[in-house]
Amino acid sequence: MPEFYDLTCDLYPKGIKVHHSRIVRFIGQQLPYFEQLAENYWGASEITGMWTNITDEDIEKADDTIQEMTSTVLIKELPAPQTLEIA
Repeated sequence: MPEFYDLTCDLYPKGIKVHHSRIVRFIGQQLPYFEQLAENYWGASEITGMWTNITDEDIEKADDTIQEMTSTVLIKELPAPQTLEIA
C-alpha cells in the first residue's frame, strides 16, 4: 500500500497529498494476484457480487414459479378419467 495518496477534485485540480493513515480504504473481495496487479491492488466490487447473487436467486425463484404454474396448468387440462365397462 502506498504511504501517500494523491487526490484530485474540482476544488483542488492540482491535487492534494493525503497520508495513508487518513484514508479508509474499502478494498472489496480478494482477487487472484495478477488481477490484483491489474486493478492496482483494489479488489472486486462488493456491490457487483451482491447484485449478481440477488439476480441469480430471483431467476431461480422465477423458474420455480413458472414450473409450478406449468405443472398446474397441465394437470388441470388432462382429460377426465374414463371407466372401462366390462360386458
